[in-house]
Amino acid sequence: VFEPDSGRKALFRCGRWLDQGEDDGETVRELPAVSGGLYPTPLPVVRYKVAVTTGKRLGSGTDADVYLLIAGERGDTGERWLRKSLTGINKFEKRKKYRLRLCVDTTA
Repeated sequence: VFEPDSGRKALFRCGRWLDQGEDDGETVRELPAVSGGLYPTPLPVVRYKVAVTTGKRLGSGTDADVYLLIAGERGDTGERWLRKSLTGINKFEKRKKYRLRLCVDTTA
C-alpha cells in the first residue's frame, strides 16, 4: 500500500487463499504490516479458538448467519461471520457444540 501524501509504504503479506473453495475457505484475513505502516514492528496475529454451544429448548438452534465481535482496549474486530465449524457441517443445531478458529491482529 502506498500513501501518496506522506510517501509512506506498507507491505502486507498473506500467503493464503482468499476463496471459500480453497485452503480453509476463509475470505477474511488479518494482515499486519510487515514493513512501513503505523507500527515500527508488525503486531502479532492472535488465533482464537471459539466454542459455541446451543441450548436444548425448542427453537434454540438456527440456520441464520451467526457473527462474533471481539472488543479490546484498542478497538474491535468488526463482525466476523462464524461460517466454518471445525466440528460440524450443519452449524448451530439444537444441543450441539461447535468449535471455530478466528484470527485477529492485536490492535483489537
